[in-house]
Amino acid sequence: MTLNHLDITHEDRDYINNRREAPPKDSISRSVRDKAQELERDTEYDTMVSVYQWVTENIAYDLGDDPVNRAEKVLQERETICAGYANLTQHLLAYLGIEVYYISGNVLTGASSGVAGHGWNEVVIVGGTYALDTTWGSRYSSGGEFRRAPTQDYLTDPESLELYHWCDWTKDQEVSRR
Repeated sequence: MTLNHLDITHEDRDYINNRREAPPKDSISRSVRDKAQELERDTEYDTMVSVYQWVTENIAYDLGDDPVNRAEKVLQERETICAGYANLTQHLLAYLGIEVYYISGNVLTGASSGVAGHGWNEVVIVGGTYALDTTWGSRYSSGGEFRRAPTQDYLTDPESLELYHWCDWTKDQEVSRR
């Protein structure tokens, strides 16, 4: 299967050089563990949706100069940038035993450059692999301010998210948008 905007195959996902595994459970802070337990549901899928919804509805995008990125601080301050959204999402799901990765790459933007660095998550559960972008799922910014507008549009399959998100690849593979 060829990805929608990349001249590489889906199987090449194994070579992502910016796919970070979750931390060990015992290194996750008490506050994050407590929140994870509140969000746990009967199935892995329902738990993933619960975490996604909570993060997108309760964490604001930080438009300031000194954002926090550590999961515990994001949970405490309720404000961050994409790295903090992805870190918190990863820690919450990892504590509950769900296979989750932090992915860093690029996204298409409406800005003049058209591309920006970004972080999101990939989750592997019974039934499939999902891509979660809790940053884009939580908001949009307009005129330099955050506007909360949670949506589940960015809790999807990796191929759909890759219409606007992509990773840097190893092995000197050239990545080009169509």
